[in-house]
Amino acid sequence: MHTQPATRNRFERAGLMISALLGAALAHAQPYPSKPVRIIVAQAPGGLHASSKQGSRLRDAHVRESGADARMYAVAYAPETYPSKPVRIIVAQAPGGLHASSKQGPAQRGAGFPLAGCDHEAGHRRVTTGPTRVCGVRSQRVPLPPSDALRLRDAHVRESGADARMYAVAYAPETYPSKPVRIIVAQAPGGASDLLIRVVAQKLAENLGQQFVIDNRPGAGANIGAEIAAKTVPDGYSLFMVSAPHAIAPSLYPRLSYNLMRDFTPITLIGVEQLCVVVHPSMPVKSVREFVAFLKPRPGQVAYGSTGSGAVNHLAAELFKSMAGVDMIHVPYKGSAYAIPDAINGRLQVLFANVSPLLPHIRSGRLRPLAVTSTRRSSALPDIPTIAASGYPKYEATNWYGLVAPTGTPEEIIRKLNAVVIQTVNLNSVQEHYANHGVEPVTSTPEEMRAFLRTETDKWANVVRISGARAE
Repeated sequence: MHTQPATRNRFERAGLMISALLGAALAHAQPYPSKPVRIIVAQAPGGLHASSKQGSRLRDAHVRESGADARMYAVAYAPETYPSKPVRIIVAQAPGGLHASSKQGPAQRGAGFPLAGCDHEAGHRRVTTGPTRVCGVRSQRVPLPPSDALRLRDAHVRESGADARMYAVAYAPETYPSKPVRIIVAQAPGGASDLLIRVVAQKLAENLGQQFVIDNRPGAGANIGAEIAAKTVPDGYSLFMVSAPHAIAPSLYPRLSYNLMRDFTPITLIGVEQLCVVVHPSMPVKSVREFVAFLKPRPGQVAYGSTGSGAVNHLAAELFKSMAGVDMIHVPYKGSAYAIPDAINGRLQVLFANVSPLLPHIRSGRLRPLAVTSTRRSSALPDIPTIAASGYPKYEATNWYGLVAPTGTPEEIIRKLNAVVIQTVNLNSVQEHYANHGVEPVTSTPEEMRAFLRTETDKWANVVRISGARAE
């Protein structure tokens, strides 16, 4: 098929026009390269193989350092002008989470070299930064959060210079919290600790203007929730409700993936739930002294119940046995809902349990209380003495609750949370809620709570060793 003359003429004219345009463009084109050329090398500067027979560096890499590229290389790596812009260091770990066993010794945040734009207070080993603009937001002069955790020295570069300003803005305590805060609870919804923390979380939200969301993570003797909490980012937006089982766990579970003292920073205790020793009314005892006198000549003949092997009330009974020099048979149940009916029906002679579920049965006379296990009387049972006041002054066994944060959480946030949580626990409405559940309001400083956790861990380790208790 032949092309018509008119069509062929149009193609010819179009070709001439394209040729003319290309010619004009090429005539004004600058010679290549007209600007620095970047060569991406998947190796650090100076890191080319040193064993080359061609010398200390491979010759084919010299193109990076000759001609136009040499200028680019010199500018990019000029030591006298570096850094001329913020430097990002990507760390595959949460802030504050670097391993605390570094042989390089303890080092606090901000202890790096003085840089322009930063003020250093050597006496306090703190870094403060001047106003700057990070991610489009103008920051104010904010101190970097100190930390008592051991940190690798080479991590200081991420907290000096421009990155220090960004870090300070991210954790500025005066703006905390700027988003919802998660509280991980290692117990199912409706449990004692869950009911306790929900009223506290509600008041915290009202006070601070952000939601405090309860995240229930039960299982494995309350260890699943603790393991999850220990791995969260230490930015103040993930907290953990710790309780007595977490001080017992290291002795029952030798291969825990978390360490209570190492992986968490205490905020404050928030309450103590006392236990009560009750017996069936048919048992001829009305006090601890009569109870011990009854047990002495009957070793291994009286059974006591608990909510499970290794539970707080099980070890509370074992602690009492060791101090009083008596012997009872342990009958573990899957919970107080199963143990209490057996105690009421007389199938179980003695029961160590939390005060709250026992109250209606004590008031109805179906169970007889002998003593509470704390060092002071319960407000719910003011007429019932303590075991400590009944001849065993060193006895104390309670189910306590507190708030902690992952290690590395800025100290300013810890202090702010400590103050606002204590204020919350002291509210009349919160204390009324506590009283209804047999819980005594107790608060502390972070330092007091740390000492308390250490004492509890050591005490229960000794009880576990003596009793031979094992996790179910």
